Amino acid sequence: MKLHVSAMVPLTIRELLRIGGPTQEHFDRARVIGQDIAERGDMLLFRSKKKGETAEMMNELVEGLAILAFCPGGFTFMGLTFDAQSMRSRLEETRL
Repeated sequence: MKLHVSAMVPLTIRELLRIGGPTQEHFDRARVIGQDIAERGDMLLFRSKKKGETAEMMNELVEGLAILAFCPGGFTFMGLTFDAQSMRSRLEETRL
């Protein structure tokens, strides 16, 4: 899971940066994702018997973490730090 999160969250952050950052709808979606993970997050640890359900939960986790990265100072999850503002600065530096 850590490898997947470390690869996919930055890609999702980049997608959000490309559209100018998360909208209010994204933040509303993050609340729903948090509730889903609280209710069914065990599927991230124990594969669901229903095809595609675990992958769907992992996609929700990645989306939620990417949105959360836009909070001031970012956050750390599983020892991985995600900070969209820092990432934005690094991307702008590489474009110069």
